[in-house]
Amino acid sequence: MVAGQDRCRDLDWALRQEWWLTNGLGGYAASTILGVNTRRTHGLLVAATQPPGGRAVLLAKLEETLVVPGARYDLSTNRYAGVLHPEGYRYQESFRLDPWPTFVYRIGDLLLEKSIVLLPQENTTVVSFWLREAAAPLELILRPLVACRDFRWVSQENPTFRTRIEQGPGTLVIHPYEGLPPLILHHTAELFEPTAYWYKQFEYTAEASTDQASREDLYSPGQFVCLLRPGETAQLIATTSRIPCSHWGSLTARALEHQEAPRRRARALKAGPLTTRLVQAAESFLVKAADGARLVVAGHPGLPVSGRDLLIALPGLTLATGQPEAARDLLQTMAGHCRDGLLPVRFTEEDGTPEYDSVDTALWFFWAVHRYAHATGDWRFVGRRLLDVLMDIVDYYVQGTQFHIVMDQDGLITTAGETLPLTWMDARVEGHPVTRRAGKAIEVNALWYHALMTMAELGERFRLRLARQYARLARLVRANAARAFWDASRGSCHDVIGPQALDSAVRPNQLLAVALPSPLFGRAQARQILDVVEQQLLTPVGLRTLSPGHSAYLGRWAGPAAQREQARHRGCAWPWWLGPYWTASLAARGGDGRRILRQQLEGFRDRLDDGGWGTVAELYDGDPPHLPGGAVASAVSVAELLRLIHEQGLTDL
Repeated sequence: MVAGQDRCRDLDWALRQEWWLTNGLGGYAASTILGVNTRRTHGLLVAATQPPGGRAVLLAKLEETLVVPGARYDLSTNRYAGVLHPEGYRYQESFRLDPWPTFVYRIGDLLLEKSIVLLPQENTTVVSFWLREAAAPLELILRPLVACRDFRWVSQENPTFRTRIEQGPGTLVIHPYEGLPPLILHHTAELFEPTAYWYKQFEYTAEASTDQASREDLYSPGQFVCLLRPGETAQLIATTSRIPCSHWGSLTARALEHQEAPRRRARALKAGPLTTRLVQAAESFLVKAADGARLVVAGHPGLPVSGRDLLIALPGLTLATGQPEAARDLLQTMAGHCRDGLLPVRFTEEDGTPEYDSVDTALWFFWAVHRYAHATGDWRFVGRRLLDVLMDIVDYYVQGTQFHIVMDQDGLITTAGETLPLTWMDARVEGHPVTRRAGKAIEVNALWYHALMTMAELGERFRLRLARQYARLARLVRANAARAFWDASRGSCHDVIGPQALDSAVRPNQLLAVALPSPLFGRAQARQILDVVEQQLLTPVGLRTLSPGHSAYLGRWAGPAAQREQARHRGCAWPWWLGPYWTASLAARGGDGRRILRQQLEGFRDRLDDGGWGTVAELYDGDPPHLPGGAVASAVSVAELLRLIHEQGLTDL
């Protein structure tokens, strides 16, 4: 993944190209290929202060200047309110992502290479400047721009920002606020000049079109002056811990070994270029909490740690990448958080508190367990560690649990209340759900049926006295779901059976009724559903969340934040739904479906070099040309493509 000089000078394109590195704790570094921060969530050191949450932008970026006899060259590029200054991108010869973000600058016979490395399992970013070619020594001036704030907000110059610095040999410490760790800067500079001031009104253009605050002031405590001779390297290390100078030499080696792990897994799979890059992308979503528990970040930059996304993505992120031990750890983490038959839909950013307002997350647990058990044959682990939790979930759903989640007399799962969205279509505007789906949702009951069939299978394997009861209840659910949801006149399913009315909008949710290992409907109805989905929802990048023929359809992720949230589940296309779509299509039709799947997957190759480099976005516009939106990188998007590739034997892609 390389952008040459022509691409780097195409501002409209280059400012949309983003990269990021993750540290396995929830922390990261992220920006654009020009080093221009276009989002509030961008930064050189975004530390996970309460792993994997508590994310804070400590070091936003560096201002970089080369000084040669008689001239100064600013290498940085910034967007201020209506102004681009300085314009260091004019000196940028290239950007490459592999093995880590590397910026190459050329000024006459001078060639400088900047690389950014994030250390695994700690909040540390290493920025190196290698003077590859030059006629004589020169000065490199580095000015850190400090934010030290929650990654969800922006900051302005204010009197509570503590500007006092602590200096030591090769070290500078600044601690602007209580409640956040100090920013520690280790360096190889000859001297530090404490010329401090605020840089005002940076503009984050990716958010400027929304109604969210998009301008920020950043503080600089001074500048580091480095003397560089040809062939020499200067380093600045931003961290939350003190690193002895004797350890500096091993930092890059540690990072390189961490980067190499997914490449080894890809080689073991005999993966082609697309699969290799998806395997590498998958690694970025797996994180560990402070207590060592494995979790999944839903997307980068800025999405929460999500239980629902963890369970949907588990087969693709772990089993398809040859990491069954990671799958086992994730399942055990989720099982340990079961409360009243529910599993956490998310964990709070502030302190990791689990939140349970979801009807489907606990049911996705059965999907993940089923995939794990059949892929690994590790039934012993399922029986010893997970079976009791699975049984509790079914018991609570039958009897009723929080959020008015309960099995109705017909065996179907229903929810009451219109104020709290409990399905995956959970977007809200001003606290109100955009898509009201109270009642009996098709995908929830497809997951419920699959859960009961999974329990019937486990009941036989482990000789449970309730095995036959699970099977009988599953038969009841299937029979009543067929009568309640099927609309023969349209050849598709109702989306929700509400308390007062049916919602028959064409959405992708009905695919789970024919895509899960235990489908609600047979092949004939599956083919009809697939026909409707293909005619109204299928795009090259995913499935629309609402038919374009519906009066509420919104086909573009654009405008103010409220407008974007309106479009999220009312027209935007989601790549992860290609997983259920192709699973159902190949099962119901066979034929040359695998060849067509290969063609669609090949279409993602170019998209991995446009927008978020090396990954797949959370969603795309439902309307052509299907521009990316939402999070730049999505765990479920990457995972479901990997699952399809793995299960269909297409790893050569």
